[in-house]
Amino acid sequence: MTAILSSIDSGAIESDVASLLRQELLRLAGEQEKLADAEAAKVPYWAPSPPSVEGHRAAASALRADAERFSSF
Repeated sequence: MTAILSSIDSGAIESDVASLLRQELLRLAGEQEKLADAEAAKVPYWAPSPPSVEGHRAAASALRADAERFSSF
């Protein structure tokens, strides 16, 4: 078992994990955008957006920023 583990490239594993984390963060950001769009669609165009719409968009932006941190792996 030790021989198997020592032959595994830890850099490749870190890269794979980073890639998966980045994908998940981008997926979550997309979900936040969908929630924002759905809530914004419920109000007339002349009415102000509910604060939750801005909250979802801010969350999406933060998730995308976090995902970018994993793009360098």
